[in-house]
Amino acid sequence: VRLRKQDRQEREEQEAVLETYLIALGEA
Repeated sequence: VRLRKQDRQEREEQEAVLETYLIALGEA
């Protein structure tokens, strides 16, 4: 359970970073 939770959190962080990156590209 702990491993899965950590994995999910990592995935959410990656998605957030990717979203921010795409927004930055769009504004550039």
